Amino acid sequence: MNFLKKFLGSSPKGELVTIPSGQLFLKRAPGSPKSASECLYTDSAASIRETSAPHNFLLVIQRVFAEGEDQLREDDEDDEEEEEEDDYEDNKHLTHVNLSTGLRKETFSDSEDEDAAEASARKSALRGENKNLTVAFKNDRSYVTNGNRVGVFSTTDDDELKYATTIENLNVGGKSFNPSKMMLHTEDRSLVMQGDKKDTLYRMDLEKGKIVDEWRIREDLPVVEFGPNAKFNQMTSEQTFMGISDKGLFKIDPRLSGDKIVEDQYKSYSTKNGFTSFGTTESGYIAVGSSKGDIRLYDRLGIRAKSLIPAIGDDIKYLEVSADGRWLLATCETYLLLIDLTIKDDQLGKLGFQKSFGKDKLPKTRMLRISAENAKYMQIMTKKPLKFTKAHFNVGLDSKEQTIVTSTGPYAITWSLKKILRGDADPYLIKMYSNDVVADNFKFGSDKNVIIALKDDVGMVSKKAFRKADRKSLAFKPKGGF
Repeated sequence: MNFLKKFLGSSPKGELVTIPSGQLFLKRAPGSPKSASECLYTDSAASIRETSAPHNFLLVIQRVFAEGEDQLREDDEDDEEEEEEDDYEDNKHLTHVNLSTGLRKETFSDSEDEDAAEASARKSALRGENKNLTVAFKNDRSYVTNGNRVGVFSTTDDDELKYATTIENLNVGGKSFNPSKMMLHTEDRSLVMQGDKKDTLYRMDLEKGKIVDEWRIREDLPVVEFGPNAKFNQMTSEQTFMGISDKGLFKIDPRLSGDKIVEDQYKSYSTKNGFTSFGTTESGYIAVGSSKGDIRLYDRLGIRAKSLIPAIGDDIKYLEVSADGRWLLATCETYLLLIDLTIKDDQLGKLGFQKSFGKDKLPKTRMLRISAENAKYMQIMTKKPLKFTKAHFNVGLDSKEQTIVTSTGPYAITWSLKKILRGDADPYLIKMYSNDVVADNFKFGSDKNVIIALKDDVGMVSKKAFRKADRKSLAFKPKGGF
């Protein structure tokens, strides 16, 4: 157990008092349903240490392990120490994170007020309401849409988020253009965007800072969602990408004359399936979700689905797939679904993208919910029902998926995959903000930092700023802004 590893920013010195052996008890109020007294450690040692801060002392409780027991618990204790809500590495977290908002920024003065020029520049980029966030894979940029503007932010080697510039006055044919969706493309040098015309996409050249191409996909074919053919394609020079309508999925090739749809890689259904979202793996497998709640898995475009996962709940708002294709993450209105796509009785360990699960052999699905007690309290605080934004895995070329992030109202939420898989009751942590979170995602390559777009601000928060959900953390009202 980790008691006060950092104590008011001070560092430990010599031990003043030592109790070499004893038992550690937790005392509760009389009549507590968990008993008035509970023995936490049957054998422990205690010491009081002087710190570098005057009149501050550090109480240290250490458990004494039986021989070999510490080896058995080593991995779990490492995880707990890393995620301990009061554990701040070398006080750097206290320096770089605004404790009012939890958001990182370039600098802090002693009063935690950032440089006035930086604040003024960032606020000028955010005059309206933020709508979309996309994080680059190839470089250190993040992009946030705000009306007919795009705010550009960069991450530094010190894990800071810094305002870079604003691309102003987006327009098409002289008319103001407000992006509703966007995707980074061709080595993160272009932004593909959608506006009010749902059968048309637009390409912004990020070096020029203006829209340079207009692509009609097909007349009267509304594009519900668009994205890369494979998970990391935006890091390459690949020109093609894919899209879905409410009843089909297809490849888009901007180099084609006329309509940009690739006809021989267009799978259309005779009836509307209500397709809403899709996700791809590193090798190009495709998962498509629908408003009916079912999910189809394809090994490539243009053919029938290999597997159909029937609806087990509400409609699917968003989908994401792990790079290796094992895990499928579906966002519904008030909960998430984590689905293991491994076919259990297949000796080669094939996935549902490669062959059908078989009759009456559905994949293992875990429903990730906020506890009833926490959800009720969050709704009391916000006076609004839960409504999750798109959930994301952490993503990186050489990193495994370990954490999930999403948000609802002013609450950003992370889930630990390890805690989910071992069956922890509440495997999530929460961070509350002064305004609603419109989108969040991990910095590429790690799960240590989350980029947050509030309605009126943008920043980056360390994962260590998230707390176990309780009435204190759910009711904390941070100050607005940075």
